[in-house]
Parts: sequence; structure tokens; C-alpha cells
Amino acid sequence: MNILASEFFDQLEKAATKEAKLKLLLQNNNNLVRTLLRFNFDYNIKFLLPKGTPPYKVDKDVPAGYEKTKLQLEMRRFYLFIKPDVNINKLKRERLFIEMLEGLHWTEAEDFILIKDKILTTKYKTITHELISEAYPGLLPPPLPKEPEPKKSSTKKSTKGSLTSLKKSSQLQEQATG
Repeated sequence: MNILASEFFDQLEKAATKEAKLKLLLQNNNNLVRTLLRFNFDYNIKFLLPKGTPPYKVDKDVPAGYEKTKLQLEMRRFYLFIKPDVNINKLKRERLFIEMLEGLHWTEAEDFILIKDKILTTKYKTITHELISEAYPGLLPPPLPKEPEPKKSSTKKSTKGSLTSLKKSSQLQEQATG
């Protein structure tokens, strides 16, 4: 893949139809694309990094093609950031992650952070589990069932009924003792 992963995701997002998206995915059926999509959609893959954006230096002045490294080259280090745990210090792991992000083009770094947090779909709304499963059968486990929304119950209890029953019970007690 000669383009940045972020450029590919942009192309995929801008494709007009589902068929065009599937065609793009099949044309770019490579290890990087499959790995990134799997990292984002496979709930069995857990990153050993804190959620959110780490404190790294973002250089938006570097044009695409002039970055120090690409995700394609950094794939060899991905194992350091996911379970099962490699025996390295937590701070060292986070430092290595930040160093990797600082070497990437800023758009790839942003997308990889979204992938790490499994929220790539917040930026690319049409890249879905269903689309990826259709393009690459067997790559992803079935999606987790959605939890049913809790039923809205009326939390207001009628105080009128409770006061009335309280009055009646106190009257009965008075009659019994009096």
C-alpha cells in the first residue's frame, strides 16, 4: 500500500455506494488494512494502553510522504501494545507508543488512536462491522449483541395513596387501643 492508512480510510468513507466500498476493500486486501480493521472491530483484542489521546507532539506541517515512518513499517511493533502482555514496563510501553505516534503522519496517528480505543467509526461513519465482515469473511467475530435499553419506569410514587393508608392505619391503631 503506497498511500497512508488514513488516506485509504478517507477514500473508503467517500466511496458513494456499498459496492464501491467493498471493491476498494477487496483491492486493498493487505495485512495492514486487515490488521487495523481487526484491531478496531474485534472485541477480543485488548490494547494495554490508556484510553484517549496520549501527550505527544503533533506536527501538522509535515506533508504526507515526508513523515519519519508509516503504520505499514510500524506493524512489527504492534505486538508491544496488545494482549497478551509482553514483559515490558507500562511506562516504557506508553513511551514507545508516543514515539511511534510522533514518527507517523499526524492523520495516521489520529486514526491509530481511534483504532486503539475501538472508535474509528466516530470519524468514519460508514466503515462498519457489517461492511468489513462482508468484505473479509471470517476476519471478525460476530458483533456483540446490543444491550436492551432499560425500560423507563415511573419513579414518582403517588404519595396520596401512602398518606391515606398511613392515616387509616393510625386510625385503626387508635380504635384498637381506645
